[in-house]
Amino acid sequence: DNFHTSPLITFSTDTCRVITAGEKVGVNFTASPYDKPQVLVSAGKSSTLKDAVALSEFKVPEVDDYYLTLKAYLVQDGVCHATVEKQFIYWSEETVDTFATDLEWTEASIGWGTIHKDKSVGGNTLKLAGKNFSHGIGTHANSTIKMGIPQGAKKFLAVAGCDLEMSGSNTMMFFVYIDGVEADHSSLIKIGQHYVFDVDIPEGAKEITLYAYEGTYGGNTNDHADWTVAGFINNPTEG
Repeated sequence: DNFHTSPLITFSTDTCRVITAGEKVGVNFTASPYDKPQVLVSAGKSSTLKDAVALSEFKVPEVDDYYLTLKAYLVQDGVCHATVEKQFIYWSEETVDTFATDLEWTEASIGWGTIHKDKSVGGNTLKLAGKNFSHGIGTHANSTIKMGIPQGAKKFLAVAGCDLEMSGSNTMMFFVYIDGVEADHSSLIKIGQHYVFDVDIPEGAKEITLYAYEGTYGGNTNDHADWTVAGFINNPTEG
């Protein structure tokens, strides 16, 4: 009678916004320690609680869409007390029309080592946001990579950050330029953090530049800069 709080539920910030089939997602919620609520998740913008399954059983389904809405529900004794929905980006070999690693680069400079395709600059599987990526570019800040934009491309997608093969306190920034004009940039991010580039490509655009800047600490030491996925999408649909 003398205590009240509004239940809340959110998708965990540990879950990368870029997801793929078979992945689990993280959910945070508030509840009394005396309660044992169910946490359920459904996939699709038109999905409802009736379509949801327990969080422990939920895995990202295979879809054809670029944007995928997930919904989470907090249920106690058959009553839904809180819900949340979030738009994620779904990627697979099929949803990406052209990978940057499949194109000829007009410029490729690197601050240390050799640029790797589909591997980190250290030669390992690309790893950002707590998971492995099968596609992308492993480079080292400072670095610049330029290439022509494939015909029909409407989006450029990349998860950028320092590969988790490294540890320490270094910082980096990432920039995407289209025809010499900045399209998007990250904040100053630390090892263990990442930034998602979901960049619109203007009609008639010719060239894209991926620039990794070593940041403010430690020169270019340990700046293993990844552009994971690094793909162009022609038809970014929503589901």
